[in-house]
Amino acid sequence: MGLREKTVHLRVDEMPDRRYGFNDRAEFSSEIKEEQRERLTLRSIDGYEEPFRSPTSLAPPATIPFSHPEVIGEESGELRSVESHRYPRGKQADSLVCIRSWRAKMLVCLLVALLFVVPFTKAEGETQECLCRCRTTDVKGNPGTYCTGAECCAVPVHLILPNTTFLEIVRANFPVLKPGSFENLTSLIYIDLHSNEIAEIEPGAFQGLSSVNNLTLSFNVLVKLDPNAFRGLTGLEWLFMVKNHFKTLSDVTVALSPAVLPNLFRLHIGGNDFGEIHNDSFLPMNGSHVRDLQFPLCQLRSVHPDAFRPLPAIGRIQLRENAIPVDNLMKVIENLPSTVFGFDISSMSLTGEVLPGIMASVSKTQIRKLWAQDNYYLNLQNHTFPHMPLLEELYLQKVKLLFIEDGTFDNVTNLRHLDLSGNRLTGVPQAVLVPTLEFLNISGNSGGEKVKASFDVGRNRFLNTSHLKQLDLSKNYILRIHRDAFAGLSSLETLGLENNEIELIDEGVFLPLGSLKFLGLSGNDLSSGNPNLFHGLDSLDTLVMENCNVNLVHNRSVYESLPRLRQASLAFNKVAQISPIVFRESHDLRSLDLSHNTISSWNERAFRFPLDSLLLKNNKITTVTPAMLEDFNSVRDLDLSDNPFQCDCGVADFVAHLEEKVQNKSQSLHTEKLHYSLSHENEGAFVFDSYLCHLPEWKRGEQLLELGLSPEDCIPASPWLVIGMPVVLCIVLLTLLGFLLFRNRYYLLYYLHLARSHRNRRRRFLAEENGYSNYEYDAFISYSNEDREFVQRLTSTLEKEPPAFKLCIYERDFQVGGVLNECIIQGIDTSRTTIMILSENFVSSQWCTWELHMAQHQLFREKREGTTDNKGTGFGHVFSICEVTEVWQFPSVTSRCDWPVSKTARLIQIRWHPKWKGRYVVMILQMHEN
Repeated sequence: MGLREKTVHLRVDEMPDRRYGFNDRAEFSSEIKEEQRERLTLRSIDGYEEPFRSPTSLAPPATIPFSHPEVIGEESGELRSVESHRYPRGKQADSLVCIRSWRAKMLVCLLVALLFVVPFTKAEGETQECLCRCRTTDVKGNPGTYCTGAECCAVPVHLILPNTTFLEIVRANFPVLKPGSFENLTSLIYIDLHSNEIAEIEPGAFQGLSSVNNLTLSFNVLVKLDPNAFRGLTGLEWLFMVKNHFKTLSDVTVALSPAVLPNLFRLHIGGNDFGEIHNDSFLPMNGSHVRDLQFPLCQLRSVHPDAFRPLPAIGRIQLRENAIPVDNLMKVIENLPSTVFGFDISSMSLTGEVLPGIMASVSKTQIRKLWAQDNYYLNLQNHTFPHMPLLEELYLQKVKLLFIEDGTFDNVTNLRHLDLSGNRLTGVPQAVLVPTLEFLNISGNSGGEKVKASFDVGRNRFLNTSHLKQLDLSKNYILRIHRDAFAGLSSLETLGLENNEIELIDEGVFLPLGSLKFLGLSGNDLSSGNPNLFHGLDSLDTLVMENCNVNLVHNRSVYESLPRLRQASLAFNKVAQISPIVFRESHDLRSLDLSHNTISSWNERAFRFPLDSLLLKNNKITTVTPAMLEDFNSVRDLDLSDNPFQCDCGVADFVAHLEEKVQNKSQSLHTEKLHYSLSHENEGAFVFDSYLCHLPEWKRGEQLLELGLSPEDCIPASPWLVIGMPVVLCIVLLTLLGFLLFRNRYYLLYYLHLARSHRNRRRRFLAEENGYSNYEYDAFISYSNEDREFVQRLTSTLEKEPPAFKLCIYERDFQVGGVLNECIIQGIDTSRTTIMILSENFVSSQWCTWELHMAQHQLFREKREGTTDNKGTGFGHVFSICEVTEVWQFPSVTSRCDWPVSKTARLIQIRWHPKWKGRYVVMILQMHEN
């Protein structure tokens, strides 16, 4: 039990003075006035719970200004916490009040101790405080109130709106309904007070409730009623007092006289242990207009045959689930008033042996409706029913029937309604097909619960039942329906074939059913899509095909033969898309249920006709397209809940559509449970209970209407802007790129040659790794033209003396007419070694310097280690001098002069030193390893 909000009121004029040790009430009052007076209330965790007091405790009592302990659970009496009182600054924080005298100290101690006792004990004259939780509801457009609470000890009148028409108070605790309990609630028409521990109803409790026509007092502890308990309920028609503690019927009927309840129509007092119904049990109701009496589970062992005589208008009596002896039951039936047209003897353990005698007694009455289900008949023979020309409706469901002999119902000449559901028949018995039959229910048979046998509909069995309007063959394990199975049923309006596991329906089976208005085929595999399946059903109004493996792709033409179809349910199928041609001939279609399929969004209008109801719950719809919005504009009742909406601009128009159509019944769209009315001439309902975002992930679970999306936020940019901005940007970038290329064209040409050289060098490097090289020369000689005499002697020596190197010299080896720089690069690339003849002329020549740079770059790009060598084989005698230099910085170390050169340095500049005049320096760059 949760925390309950309470305010402790101690009435000074109701508390014995001796409790506090004072002899004079004025003395007590004067001591209280010295203290700081404040009213302290318990805090509640129930948001809508209000303290309620019975009418006798509404006067403002004196209050005691101390904190009260919060109490959890009345039954346990456990104290959870004591709320401390807060005082202004300057007061003592550890005191409840300012102590000014020893008498005040004593008073504080007594009162604090009393506060721990008051919640659990009541002094004489104190009134109980009631805590009721109430909420307003809507019942078919009428205001209603629902109240509950174990501490609710009276009808919470101040929490109920005066215009309330439906009132339900359950699981409360008010043993007595006192006069004025429903004061000022004159608009009530329905009152439900079940499960409230009501033990007594005082006269005047329902005074002024002449508009109430339905009252429920079931599951209480009423033992006896006062003769005036229901005074004021002059308009009451239905009274339910099921499962109370009544022991004799007269304790109930004494309060049901026609003077008090002149319009009582139905009385249900089942579940009370009456035991017997005497001949005078209904005398207090003599002359009553009650027409329907129900006594199920009343432990009846005896019923006086004349017990119902005082009820001149009685029309239906229900004695089901009682153990009345058969001979007593037969006498009761034979002595029933002539006004009784319906009698219920269900669940009374009757057998087939006693059934003929009971039917003989029924035949002597005016009974037109007989309920005899849930008994044990097994077989019906042709002598079971005597001549019974008045019997029109017979209910024999769940009586373990296995066999019905031909001619069994021949004596029931006016039988119109026969219910044989829930038995063990294996086919449609020929005996039940009497010409007058209008309703036949043989559902749930198929041989029994454990043994499943196929059910045979047969052929041409209904030829003599041209008046039959309703036929229920569902749950019968029918494997096949032959073409002529329904021949003769020209007046049939309702046909139920659900859950039969039908494997084959012959073409043209429905041709004789020209008047059929309702067809149920749910639970059968109809994926084959026979295009002529519904031929002949020109008058069909409602089609139910749930869980039939229908996809509407292979079954498009099936529905073209249903021109008058108004309602169709195709839920729980495999429908993935909606095509406008599926129901193009069904111009009268107004309600369509496609829930629990796999339908996704569509871009073409699917419904060219207005729909009153469209249910698309639990599909695969992620966004709402303009075509879908056009289809939804004419829909009065729409359900798109439980779809995986992608909450982006794709649903913005749909949200705007909702906000236009929705008439919110609260002050805000952001409510906990949403159920709106769609404004279509103020009719219909728009279900918006589970419209949640599925994507993106960070919005999953949010309500669609809480996103704040609007079409203005999702207006796409202009096409000229979308196309023009990239084009302009591309033009600007291309212009800038062209300018940069033109400005640095020489550098680009230079790096292009480097790239080409690198590519060739890379190819040779890969060839060397594979054990193959294609060098044309052993060395490339780079020199100035002024030094060609020295070069001629050098080349002559190197080429003629062993080991006879092959050298590349531009004067003889370059291609005639070729581009000079390309020839230089090719010479370097096709030579194993590059030899630089450094001299003053070499340094001053631009071409020579360029060749040196090219060789250097080729060396660096190949990431090879070059060598400045002065004593290589065959070259030592041509060197003249090589001492020290500060301007040569190669990633190498000399072998003769031991120049300390950094491995990562670069050749930046070459200057010819004056002391080298007339001398040559030979520099060998080892470009490739031998």
